[in-house]
Amino acid sequence: MDGVQFRILGPLEVLVDGQAIKLGGRRAQTTLAVLLLAEGRVVTVERLVDVVWGEEPPTSVRGQVAIAVSALRKAFRQAGVRRELIETVGAGYRLRAVHLDAREADHLATQARGLAAQGRTAEAVAALREALALWRGPVLADLGPLPGAGRWEELRLATTEECVQLGLALGRHRELIPELTDLLAEHPLRERPRAQLMLALYRAGRRGEALEVFRAGCKLLSDELGLEPGAELLDMERAVLTGDPSLDLTHGAEASPAELPAAVTGFIGRQHELDRIQALRDVPIVAITGPGGIGKSALAVRAARRIAGEFGDGQLYADLRGSTPGVAPLEPHQVLGRFLRSLGEDDVPADQDEAAARFRSLTSRLRLLVLLDNATSVAQVRPLLPSGAGCLVIVTARRALTTLDGAAHLQLAAMETDEAVALLAGAIGDDRVSGEPEAAQEIAELCGGLPLAVRIVAARAAAHPRWSLGELRGTLVRARSRLDSLEYADLAVRTSFAVSLQRLREEPGCVPAARLFCLLGQLDVPTVTPGVAAALMDTDEQAAAVALDDLEAARLIDEVAPGRYGMHDLLRLYAREIAEPDAALPRAAHRYLATLLRSRVLMALGPAPLMSGFAVQDGGLPLADRGEAIAWLDDESDNLVALVLQLLGSAEHFRLAARMCTALAMPLFTRGRTHDMRALNLRLLDVADDREVRADAHNNLGIASQGLGLPADGAFHFERAAELWTGLGLRDRAAKAISNLAIPYRWLDRLEEALACNRQAVALFQELGDRHAESASLDSLGLTCRRMGRFDECVPALERALEIRRELGLEREVAMSLCNLAETYFLRGEAARSADTFQQAFELAVTTGDRYGQAFCQWGLGQARHALGDPERATAHWHGAIALLRDMGLVAAAEAERLLAQPVPDKPSAIG
Repeated sequence: MDGVQFRILGPLEVLVDGQAIKLGGRRAQTTLAVLLLAEGRVVTVERLVDVVWGEEPPTSVRGQVAIAVSALRKAFRQAGVRRELIETVGAGYRLRAVHLDAREADHLATQARGLAAQGRTAEAVAALREALALWRGPVLADLGPLPGAGRWEELRLATTEECVQLGLALGRHRELIPELTDLLAEHPLRERPRAQLMLALYRAGRRGEALEVFRAGCKLLSDELGLEPGAELLDMERAVLTGDPSLDLTHGAEASPAELPAAVTGFIGRQHELDRIQALRDVPIVAITGPGGIGKSALAVRAARRIAGEFGDGQLYADLRGSTPGVAPLEPHQVLGRFLRSLGEDDVPADQDEAAARFRSLTSRLRLLVLLDNATSVAQVRPLLPSGAGCLVIVTARRALTTLDGAAHLQLAAMETDEAVALLAGAIGDDRVSGEPEAAQEIAELCGGLPLAVRIVAARAAAHPRWSLGELRGTLVRARSRLDSLEYADLAVRTSFAVSLQRLREEPGCVPAARLFCLLGQLDVPTVTPGVAAALMDTDEQAAAVALDDLEAARLIDEVAPGRYGMHDLLRLYAREIAEPDAALPRAAHRYLATLLRSRVLMALGPAPLMSGFAVQDGGLPLADRGEAIAWLDDESDNLVALVLQLLGSAEHFRLAARMCTALAMPLFTRGRTHDMRALNLRLLDVADDREVRADAHNNLGIASQGLGLPADGAFHFERAAELWTGLGLRDRAAKAISNLAIPYRWLDRLEEALACNRQAVALFQELGDRHAESASLDSLGLTCRRMGRFDECVPALERALEIRRELGLEREVAMSLCNLAETYFLRGEAARSADTFQQAFELAVTTGDRYGQAFCQWGLGQARHALGDPERATAHWHGAIALLRDMGLVAAAEAERLLAQPVPDKPSAIG
């Protein structure tokens, strides 16, 4: 963790290698405090504004938030922290896993409860005292009350009360009286410490003082709150008055069952899940589900030991063997016999229903914690449920247990990379991990956040102390050997997966799901839908949806969004390893391609260039209109990019890959995925020998380079495209490259060359009768003339381009023409006309889904509004443009922060 410690149990402090660092001003410190209190969750900018700046923030507050975060990042860097602690996530920030004193206190308190549950009371008191010593004063005392800080103040009080209770059990009542007196003076309305003080005084022979403490509490509750004392205080008064023997110290009580397994050594992370389980005290069952190796059992044991002290009648445990290879799951009757004997019932009925009834009778008045690990089904679990209202059952399973009545469900996901690195460090030592931090992080990523995989790597590393982490990483990088590398002694990721798949195959009607599991391994995409799964299976969408549901229930895939499923990387490797030859990959690719081509038409992007001799072999998914096309493209862009990269790696599928890459270019550009567009076409250029394909790649790279503000690169690629297409005799496409070439020439101030390209392109398109392309060249001609100061030639060219585009119904291009005219009006000093025209263009850009166009219009509106004397609206437009460009990855974080801090910002590099 780079030796970084965060302290909130008192004034805010950050220590690096034991030395406190300076964090900047109060707002930067409060921002850090809010991130720490969020405990790894994303904090939106709006939330930071509300907490840090209050009810009336300045108009530039979003920029000030960015400045505060930047100041914190700078402070960490200057202190020698090597990794980025604060990450930008969407429209907010998140603090990565860090060492927090509050978490340490919580961990010690949890450890103490486990010790107390085992009867190790003196050790529990010592752990609680160690926890309490971490408080240096009120939580974040120097920053005032903050939302979420109260939780840690409450933890201090609860920990103190638990410590006192255990101290009383050890007979330390005399030494606790001063502490309890001070605690009650600080919190006079808390009834538990008042009852504890009464007990301590009573045992010290000071019965009258004990009753006086009660009377003082009654008066205070009545005067301050108008309340009567609660049951605990009333019971204590009654016991003191009557000299109830239960108040005396007792020894040798009959032991309750305490069957929980030992806690997993080096348990890391899962704090949110632990807190949620501890908070679920109003439900009788907590069901933890997830794929094999995800850490369900470790979490369940950790959570159970954390709350074991609340269940005075003991804890029962059974491994139901639903995940043990080669071993049949336990029958409920076997487990019932064990449980009944643990509760002192030696006469176990032979009939399962009778045994279950006897178990319910015995547990009806008990407070029991029952941990059922590795369940296979609800039918296996249901007979093992106790009946007492004070009982809690924690059950783990790979399959969803959704029909388990009264259960709260917790689906476990993969660990964050930082947590996985911490788990590795805990197993093999901080020194080895800190010595090779990049290798450690890559190992964690290659393990996919699967705790079992990380434990196996750690075991191999521990067994071979001379191996570097880089060497271990090398065995994992090779996909074919990764699962082989994730085996050690009795641990194996492959075996864990095999059990899940075998259980699925044994389920009635789940053979199609098992087949789909293998087919999914052929597809390197983040998510799939029933439509794509149907193509893989060569079946209808309804049958595919059922198979996906079965796989999700078996936790072999996850439903990451409604109707959209993801597969863990290691599961995909296993699926690919056991799959038999099938044409599933090209079937799925053709479905994606057919739908992509349909979306281009609906988004008015025009048909993709054709390749001779290539035919699409699927009808695609139905898309009704532009809105559905945009939504589909946004949902599937990551999948389309991943699939093209996968296909480009295979000579067998090259033509299909090239067709998809070319078809995908402009949709990606329109939706702000310019970096992806560039990466795909660079890869295509690397592997393509076909001159036509190379020309397409160069042309798309020219467009991407322009979008990224790289005009020299753009000029190079457009020149190559024009040269190749001319050599192939494709005059229409060569004309488009020549028209495109004018743009980087214009940016590079090669204006005469730009003008020549514009005029040549206009003439070629008029000769070819391509009015669409002619309009684009006229638009570009107008911009070149404007750059040369020839407004008398500029405006007619732009207006003619707009006229053609309106006649052809090209809404996206109409918006572009309006943008160019609006900027021309602004340069001529017509700010009001410019604002009106930019507004028209913006509305069309929203309609067509052109995110880059929206950013361009927002920027222009900011300029126009500022010139019209409306700085507030101008700032809102500028900030909107920067946010869009930042979201599309077209403006780096540093540039965005600089621009947001300027009252009148410079034009972003991506707008030119």
